[in-house]
Amino acid sequence: MAKTRWDEELNKALWAYRTTPHSTTGESPFRLTYGTEAVIPIELTEITRRTDADTNFPANTVDLREELEFVGEVRSEAALRETALKQKIAARQSKKVIKRKFEVGDLVLRGNQKDSKEGKLAANWDGPYKVRMKTRTRAYGLEDLHKGIVPQTWNAESQKILHLEGEPSQPTLMYVTSSKQRT
Repeated sequence: MAKTRWDEELNKALWAYRTTPHSTTGESPFRLTYGTEAVIPIELTEITRRTDADTNFPANTVDLREELEFVGEVRSEAALRETALKQKIAARQSKKVIKRKFEVGDLVLRGNQKDSKEGKLAANWDGPYKVRMKTRTRAYGLEDLHKGIVPQTWNAESQKILHLEGEPSQPTLMYVTSSKQRT
């Protein structure tokens, strides 16, 4: 079995990439750059409707000039399709994000920074903590109910609100709720 060298195959891969329409723009990079579709190598050896038309040089020149006049519009439409697709993907992703906001004094659980010695059965959440301050960047300063102030701020995404049943000083029966599940 003969080995193929990647540098010999690179031109073929680049040609395929540059002449294939992309799903985001609906156009090939070749067309967006040069204003016309590329003639693929098989069309050079076999006569097709497209290469047969290319033999008529004056008509071909006129056709190419007409296509070049519209390349700006093709690029604009491709950019609009790409922007619309990006917005659609961002909206779909934003649906999955749970926005969390806490007020000073709220009791929260903090995402546990698992130690490798504890393994996968370690608790997912640490706490309870009391929110002592909040910043503009959705980070919160916490205070441990037993040990005092936690030295750094924590992002809201790594925290959950804590709901207690009974006295806050003796949190025995507690459950955590998120918008998706209740444990």
